Amino acid sequence: NDGRLHRFAEWYGSTGVPDEGLRLTDEQVAEGIRDREAKLGLAGRTFYRIGSQDCFSKKPDYKGGGQGESTAEVFAKYGLVMQPADVDRAQKIRRFRERLRVKTDSDGNMIERPMLVTYRTCKDFIRTIPAIPVDENNIEDVDGDSEDHPYDDSCQICMMRDLKASGARRKDKLHEAGV
Repeated sequence: NDGRLHRFAEWYGSTGVPDEGLRLTDEQVAEGIRDREAKLGLAGRTFYRIGSQDCFSKKPDYKGGGQGESTAEVFAKYGLVMQPADVDRAQKIRRFRERLRVKTDSDGNMIERPMLVTYRTCKDFIRTIPAIPVDENNIEDVDGDSEDHPYDDSCQICMMRDLKASGARRKDKLHEAGV
C-alpha cells in the first residue's frame, strides 16, 4: 500500500555466460512463466503484464516478411496478456534512480527504505545493476550495448508505477516505530 515495488523472483533465461540467452521459443517462455507462477502460488491471479515494443511486432513466418504472430499474441494464447511498456528512455532512468534512492538524515542514518526492494533470489539483477556503464554520450542513459536486461525490465515497471501518482514516499513505518 505504500507504493513500494518488490522484485522477488526472476527468470533470466541465461546459459550462465553473461548476456547469452537460451534461445527459447515464445511458446517455451510462456510455458516457463506459467510453470514458475504456479510454483510460486500465483497461478490464476490477474496480473498487469508489460512488454517492450518488440514483443508486439509481427515476426517472419514461412512466407517471409512480418506475417507471423508477435510474442504478445503467442503469450496471450497461454493467458499471459501484455500491454506495451513506456519506452521514454529519459524518464526511465530517472524513475529507476528515484525508486532506488535511500533517504537519510543529516547523520547518514536511513530514514526511508528504497521504493524498489530486490530479494537475494534475483541473482542476475544483483549481478548486473552495479556493473551497468553509463552511456559515454549521454549521462542520463545507460550503455545500450551492456548487459542491461534486468535494468530494462525494472525500468518498465518503474515507468508503469509512478511514485507521485501512487502517493508513495510516505514516511517509512519502521522509522516511525523506532526500528
